[in-house]
Amino acid sequence: ACLFLLGPPGPAGSAATARLLGYGEGFGPDNVRDAIRTCLEDAGIPPTAIGAVRTAAVCDGRSVVQAVRGAGVGAGIARSPSSGLCAASFPLAVAEAAQPPTAGAHGPVLVVGTDCLAGAAVAVVQGGA
Repeated sequence: ACLFLLGPPGPAGSAATARLLGYGEGFGPDNVRDAIRTCLEDAGIPPTAIGAVRTAAVCDGRSVVQAVRGAGVGAGIARSPSSGLCAASFPLAVAEAAQPPTAGAHGPVLVVGTDCLAGAAVAVVQGGA
């Protein structure tokens, strides 16, 4: 599993629409839970600070929801519209999450995937979606 935590844009004039606050990877039977913990530690924020969760390229949506909730993240969970595109859906979900927030959205967005093209997602964030 791999996760990106995206926050609001950086300083004025920044080319990116969002900032990468944290990244985490996990392997094995607890891959999503481990990736969430690593990502939040990388960002230095508690699970309660997450404003939204977006899933992409997940094999078992129910287990991902259980892992997210088990990590203490209570934010709403939405499936990315591109989730059916296998590994390609992860960078697309990151691009979706990197767009300016919608009305009522508060806090960083956690993007969760179990089949990822993480390098492509980094390029999306750094290059501006």
